[in-house]
Amino acid sequence: MKMNKNTIELKNIHSMSEMNFYIPDYQRGYRWSAPEAMQMLNDFKEFCKRKKDEGEFYCLQPIVVKKKSWTKAENNQTATVDGYEVIDGQQRLTTLYILLKCVEQVREILYDMFDMYSIKYETRLEFDSQQFLENINHPTEDANSFIDFYYTLIPQHYYKLNFLST
Repeated sequence: MKMNKNTIELKNIHSMSEMNFYIPDYQRGYRWSAPEAMQMLNDFKEFCKRKKDEGEFYCLQPIVVKKKSWTKAENNQTATVDGYEVIDGQQRLTTLYILLKCVEQVREILYDMFDMYSIKYETRLEFDSQQFLENINHPTEDANSFIDFYYTLIPQHYYKLNFLST
């Protein structure tokens, strides 16, 4: 029997550039509300304010993943996507994505070499949550037609208000 070697790696947000994440159907839908989103933002702001040692970076709580490949259809063709299945941390990963999208213009200036990671949701194909997140700064009329969209707009709205008021 072949045993897979499990490794624990500490990675910074910048190292997630262009990574692909897959949320399997056993994960619950996105359900963070304003208090959880505020806590994440406040943790990040506190980290930014304090003096840091050289090479120190902000650490999100763990995100547990395993390598996975899947296919996607695009322009009447299929392509294989190599990425990571999220076993734990989907709420944090999605909230971080929303935060990075909300500060997209600042992020593009500060981290010009960072391309957003992607998140594919296995059970939300009919609503295309991946596309919704990619365009979260410009939601369409159907944004409230699916409960996950409603919940993703809660931190997005809070983050927008927070950044516009400072």
